[in-house]
Amino acid sequence: MSDTRKVILNKCYGGYGFSVKAHKEYCKAKNIPCYVYVYTCDTNNSSILVKWDTDDEPNTAFIWYITKDNVNKLDDIHDEDMILLERVSREDSTLIDIVERLGKEANSRYSELKIVEIPNSIKEYVIDDYDGYETLHEKVQVW
Repeated sequence: MSDTRKVILNKCYGGYGFSVKAHKEYCKAKNIPCYVYVYTCDTNNSSILVKWDTDDEPNTAFIWYITKDNVNKLDDIHDEDMILLERVSREDSTLIDIVERLGKEANSRYSELKIVEIPNSIKEYVIDDYDGYETLHEKVQVW
């Protein structure tokens, strides 16, 4: 048994996040249906929901959604059906495997994910961030 465990952190300014490809890989590994949509504008500047069929991350002008359900309109997307890897434990072995395997391809446009190893003796920790750049600290009492 190892004396350490792995934790995912974001090590650049921007924020903790995952690429479309990482989301799809996670869903495949967990046998979860996965549909990617972008909310954008059509040629008439009307807002539309479009199914996104590539692993490329949508342009920053888009708002994108990853859901367990195949939907036709924005009103059909519900929070409980969203797949957000940012909600998954940072120690999740499947997610760690994906970040290690994909490397930079696991990053969102605004993240630089790194795996850090911390001693198993650390029972609780806190992840602080400054403009998205994260550091992990052993939890201590603060008054």
